[in-house]
Amino acid sequence: MPFSFSVPPELEKQLQRVSNIDEIAPKMLSAAAPIVIKSIKACTPVNSGSLRDSIKASNPKLSKRGSWMCNIYFDGSEKRILKSGKTLKIPNAVKAAALEYGRRGRTKRDGSTGKRVEPRAFILKAVKDSSDKAAKAMQEIYEAEAKIT
Repeated sequence: MPFSFSVPPELEKQLQRVSNIDEIAPKMLSAAAPIVIKSIKACTPVNSGSLRDSIKASNPKLSKRGSWMCNIYFDGSEKRILKSGKTLKIPNAVKAAALEYGRRGRTKRDGSTGKRVEPRAFILKAVKDSSDKAAKAMQEIYEAEAKIT
């Protein structure tokens, strides 16, 4: 038994406009990334100037699963000179994770306990604070590119 149906003309026009999502999505993500970065920089603790300056965004790319994504990350590392004279490189991503999630005091070799770092959740707060602005920027790009009225 044959089955047939027709798509309403208005829906068909909208679907044709969305067919170029691979051209629109990178523009949308490129517009949203600076908004999120600015919010993270504003929420980064004051004593973390090098951490604040290391925030970067990758170029938008298509994931293996077919969704568009843009990574925002902490780049680089900080050099610290230990009492022994050795130089230690601490990645900024590790510093950000320690500030975000906290760090329990570790027992050192000499039996003393290291400094405990309380969680601050500055990244989560920044993402929540900027999500509406980022979504609005992406929506504006989408509407302009897809010409939706």
